[in-house]
Amino acid sequence: MSDGLPIHVHVVAQTSLIHRQADFAAITQAKSAKSTFCQITKDVGDQFDRKDLETFLSKIFPTRVIHALFSEMSRISSSPSPNQAESDLVSITFEIFCHFIACLLKKSITEKARIYLTITAGFQSRAAKCSQLLKFCELMVTAYLHTGINNGSADSQQITSWQLQLDRQALHQFARFLLTDLLINSLQQDKSLLSSLNTSNNQEVDSSLFSIEEMEQWLVRTPLMTRIADKLFMACFLDLSKVNQQQSMKTIEESNLTVTEDDDNDDDDIENDKIMDMLIPLCILNDNKPSQLLTYSTILMLNDNLQAQLRSEWKLLFSSLQHGESFTTLCSRIINKGPSLLIVRDKSGYVFGGFASQSWNYKSQFYGDSSCFLFTAHPKMSVYTTTRYNQNFQYLNCNMQTLPNGLGMGGQLDYFGLWIDAEYGKGHSMAGPKCTTYGSPQLSENKHFEIDCIEVWGIGKAKKEDQDENKRSILDQDPGAKALLELMGKKQHSEGLREPEDD
Repeated sequence: MSDGLPIHVHVVAQTSLIHRQADFAAITQAKSAKSTFCQITKDVGDQFDRKDLETFLSKIFPTRVIHALFSEMSRISSSPSPNQAESDLVSITFEIFCHFIACLLKKSITEKARIYLTITAGFQSRAAKCSQLLKFCELMVTAYLHTGINNGSADSQQITSWQLQLDRQALHQFARFLLTDLLINSLQQDKSLLSSLNTSNNQEVDSSLFSIEEMEQWLVRTPLMTRIADKLFMACFLDLSKVNQQQSMKTIEESNLTVTEDDDNDDDDIENDKIMDMLIPLCILNDNKPSQLLTYSTILMLNDNLQAQLRSEWKLLFSSLQHGESFTTLCSRIINKGPSLLIVRDKSGYVFGGFASQSWNYKSQFYGDSSCFLFTAHPKMSVYTTTRYNQNFQYLNCNMQTLPNGLGMGGQLDYFGLWIDAEYGKGHSMAGPKCTTYGSPQLSENKHFEIDCIEVWGIGKAKKEDQDENKRSILDQDPGAKALLELMGKKQHSEGLREPEDD
């Protein structure tokens, strides 16, 4: 590992180490944990009580959550009675504090589920209501984003790069999205419960309880929830701002993971770990104008469904509000730009779109692969992955008399799961009753919709700029001619006869 690596890479090295090890030894050796403990105690004494923890976390959590966390710390102390766990007389030492962090961050879903249940329903609870779990999810996500916006987490740079405000309605929708799997797979298998959740029927929702075993299974199937919680608790209890290069190196050495000259791949492993753990990508804006369609909740949902290597950066390629309402302009800004996300808002206020895994190009047939998906973001949040019924993943054509002209995803010609017509301003979403390619329902309010706004985001780190106009083939400049050749079954022999790029 080079000494010239930036500090944030070494921070990732230590947090990745703690996340992997998450045992008492690893935590106690982390100077960031000791720094946090000193902040809680205000450098006075070698222990803290509940009031000290309230003071320390009051800007992040409501009092009841702080009491729940303190109760879990007290449980480690000496198996206290319920009354003792809530008592101001209980004090937490550094050793207990480190054991608590280990339980909170290690990979044991059982430990996490028990702590989450305490936060959700109270100390020694055995089950939680659906409404309580909704509040828990919304609380965790809100606190994670709030901490990042205020430069209090390792993800602050990515979160603040979007320049967005917290959208309470979107956060509530996202909490419902996170709970969908729990409701679908619960032992009760009550379909009316999921319907009640989507219609905000709290009376029906609160008639069902979920056991800790059901919560464990939910967390296994919804790892995004634990990833958000882990990031939040790391920000709360591991003072990453105090970690510098020397401290990170020392932590690695003390944990018997000393970097040697033979470990040539360690730097790549650290970077890969960083990308794998990326919840919010870095936003790249050309003119510093934030997205008009995305919310933090939508970004969390979509980024979690991307391949790991694509989660680090999103770059705005096209916005109808900035670049004009033109299909030609849209195509010129998204062709040959790699994987991308298309987001549409129709005149009814519905927000939906799709992920295209391959660069958009004019072709006479469908292309793409099974990592493509469709989604809805408002009024409901959901992701629809491929069914493998067919391979009609993505389609783009223009200036053809015998084929549909426009941009489409899923379904079949003239009956797309999502369609943006070349005659800009209109589109359709067909699903009778579901899109054959993605299993998605109708995305828009009406089958045929009018476009209010479109954004397209390039996904993943930007690659080398495409060849300039002077090096383009005449078939590149006239995509209609290229599509016609493909339709006729003619091979494009000149495709490989391009001048090599300059080094």
